Amino acid sequence: MIAKALDDVVDLRALDWLRVAVGPITILSLWPFVADARDGRIYRDTFYEPYVSWYPEVPRALYIGLLCVGVLAALAMTFGVRPRAASVVAFVVVAYNQLLSTTHFHNNRTYLLIVLGVLAVAPRREGPAWPLHLLRIEAATVYGASGLSKLLDADWFGGRVTWGRVVKVQEQVPDWLVGTLTSRDLHTVLAKVIVLTELFIAVGLLVRRTRVAAVVVAVTFHLAIAVTADVQVFSILGICALVIWFEPGELEARWRRSPRARTSRC
Repeated sequence: MIAKALDDVVDLRALDWLRVAVGPITILSLWPFVADARDGRIYRDTFYEPYVSWYPEVPRALYIGLLCVGVLAALAMTFGVRPRAASVVAFVVVAYNQLLSTTHFHNNRTYLLIVLGVLAVAPRREGPAWPLHLLRIEAATVYGASGLSKLLDADWFGGRVTWGRVVKVQEQVPDWLVGTLTSRDLHTVLAKVIVLTELFIAVGLLVRRTRVAAVVVAVTFHLAIAVTADVQVFSILGICALVIWFEPGELEARWRRSPRARTSRC
């Protein structure tokens, strides 16, 4: 039964919409490397640590060329120029660059790499359901794993981690807010809210009845993260990836039932 559900032909337009959004996100992820190359520096001009000793390293000019190809492929994804082939090229470039050094590893880049990998193999418009289900499982796992790891970490769940982060940057906080934001009692509660929020999103996305609420909470959660922490492209990728939880037919039906749609028909 599971195999049949994965092979059923379904509407994959949600992945097409995600592909359009992931193009600029890919450029943002690659841009620090492009900017360094423009200034005459690449990864091996500073400290780096290859994942494995035999991993191929191309000449400087070719490496810079690969970064440019990755940016062009990301643009093609967004503007619909051979989007599936462009997704494959973008995935290859991002994967190659990530594996060049352990210093390139960040959770947000790994999540982007997974999304690009699914988009690279997913057919356009319609096809077997497994790429969509795979990406949904991955998305829910991101929230679930993050929330569970914090739940099991006494320092995180007790508020010590968030408190420590605020203390480090308290010079940047207005004087009238310092006392409140550095309160241990505040962070004792805040940490638990963060953990429960992530766990709710993970479970809520998987349950159809709570999906809309989970999406709303997830958008709010990502916006809060973007304001309070440096997570590179994770927040914008997390928000854009939420489109996979809505069937295109469901969105169209919601639009037809909305007051705006009824007004426009009049």
